[in-house]
Amino acid sequence: MGRALKQIVSLVAAATLAACASKPPPPRPPHPNPTPATALPLELGQLAEHSLNRSEGVLDDWYKVEIPAEGTLRIELSAPTGALPSGVILAMSDEKGLSQIQPTRAGGRERVELESPVQAGTEWIWVGTEPEATGPIPYQLQANFTARPVKAAPRPKPKRSAPPPPLANPAPPPPAFRTVTTVVVEVERAAGEEQFATIRGGQQMGFRTGLKGRFREAGQVIGTFEIVEVYPKGSRVRVHGRLSGPVTEQTEVDVDVPVAPGSSTGGGP
Repeated sequence: MGRALKQIVSLVAAATLAACASKPPPPRPPHPNPTPATALPLELGQLAEHSLNRSEGVLDDWYKVEIPAEGTLRIELSAPTGALPSGVILAMSDEKGLSQIQPTRAGGRERVELESPVQAGTEWIWVGTEPEATGPIPYQLQANFTARPVKAAPRPKPKRSAPPPPLANPAPPPPAFRTVTTVVVEVERAAGEEQFATIRGGQQMGFRTGLKGRFREAGQVIGTFEIVEVYPKGSRVRVHGRLSGPVTEQTEVDVDVPVAPGSSTGGGP
């Protein structure tokens, strides 16, 4: 009975060992971000830690960051300890996996940095390996953003009041005249187109050639004239155009004589 029991126990143990030996290992978790389409979100300033391992088929990791505005994106790749293997590559890419700037190889350095101007939108980051990178490759990744400084709006220039309009050259005041009243002494009965007369008053009354005056008959102006010759006590005048009435030796005459500033403008005799 004891021998039989021992045989049974031995058979059960052998079967158990055989079942354990044939059980496959648990499946590896799927690689979460091997392509740009499956890129993991990476917050600006966040430190992401992951590991690549070509022997396990984990060749590439993809991340994407949201850029809030125009500025500069800086990517830092480092090893938790020591240096990065030479077969590690860092690049910035678009959603199709096309590199935006030249990929950078770690080359055994402790830290790899990329910096590029960016616009508001999504940027993709690729961490990859080359065939010489063997074994697990742990790394740390961080993205930092610096916004482009906003130029201050130029201060409005103070409005300059329009200069006052230039003063127009004031017209000279009309010359002051005094009216000298006298009478006709003689009327020349010339047959030509021009008619002349002699009036009382000459140089002693301030008359001179070029002065003008008027003939008045019974208080009404019947014509005008211009002095053409001046004598000590008389002047010869030329009649302007046709008269509206006859001129006689008793016709009154008004002569406009310029007055110097400060002089009296009183009438004549």
